[in-house]
Amino acid sequence: MAFIIISFVISIILILCTMISYLWLFNR
Repeated sequence: MAFIIISFVISIILILCTMISYLWLFNR
């Protein structure tokens, strides 16, 4: 159960990082 939660949190962090990087590139 803990492994599923940890993998879910890691996937959310990766999606947020990609969204922030895309917004940063478009703002430049």
